[in-house]
Amino acid sequence: MPLDPEIATILDAQMRLPRLSTMSAREARAFVASMPGPKRPAGVDVADRTIPGPAGELTIRVYRPSGAGETPAVMYFHGGGWVTGGLDSSDALVAALCRASGCTWIAVDYRLAPEAKFPAGLDDCLAATAWVADHGPELQVLGNRLAVAGDSAGGNLAATVALLAKDHGPQIDFQLLVYPVLDTDFDRQSYIDNGAFGLDAESMQWFLDQYVASANEATDWRVAPLRAPFLAGLPATRIVLAEYDALRDEAQAYADRLGSSGVDVEVQQEDGMVHGFWLLPVSRSRTSLTEAALAVKRALVRAEGATMAQAKNTSGAHTRSI
Repeated sequence: MPLDPEIATILDAQMRLPRLSTMSAREARAFVASMPGPKRPAGVDVADRTIPGPAGELTIRVYRPSGAGETPAVMYFHGGGWVTGGLDSSDALVAALCRASGCTWIAVDYRLAPEAKFPAGLDDCLAATAWVADHGPELQVLGNRLAVAGDSAGGNLAATVALLAKDHGPQIDFQLLVYPVLDTDFDRQSYIDNGAFGLDAESMQWFLDQYVASANEATDWRVAPLRAPFLAGLPATRIVLAEYDALRDEAQAYADRLGSSGVDVEVQQEDGMVHGFWLLPVSRSRTSLTEAALAVKRALVRAEGATMAQAKNTSGAHTRSI
């Protein structure tokens, strides 16, 4: 369908802004931080705390529905090309997801490149996820009902955490990948078709160059999860992709591989939208976010039912249905 009119108006204004790929990482962060964003919605209690991390203390921001008891938990990893963004840039977004889902969301202030190159940020996200799984009562969350989520580069981190956790723990019950970076092939048709809509191959190459130290790392499946040899056994997945996004084709390819590997996967394609639209003040972003949040809620409720059934199964044999 045609580009959404609200999106077209915003893109017209953005075309007059400087490109991040012309800046240093520090300049890019300052520029992103200076951009106005939406306000955090009411009905959500928010608190920062520090936990042990691979390189010292790691800050997390915990979002809880006001007045809620114990809830499932969702780890959230922000976007920004592994270089920009942070707890504040995703604050209103994560609060809205918390409010819409009724779950507790935990945003991770992972280390950024190029000062902390791959796999530093990934290590932080994995460590935070494992900590929450082990310390649920401290956060009033059910550590055995856990999802991972992220947008853009944060979707990349969420997908990789799920892959690593599949073999080494903790148990992940669901993953929500929002216009995620899943490969490092910038010659895909969606790059050719959609490079004029905010994210292009030049920008992605700049982000990747900040993140990895070598060409070999650029093809490591922990950087490009689409290249992981095996996807069977991953948790149920929802992938949100935008029609006019350079990353659209790799997201669809990942969904196709998940499905052929026996993973329950849903693709939530948003026609007329561009990369990063969840962060834009357009009506479809709010609707899309709510739909995805409710999918997370449904999945974690099903996970609770599966856990209860497993506890009642005296034989110990159990297959979880999502």
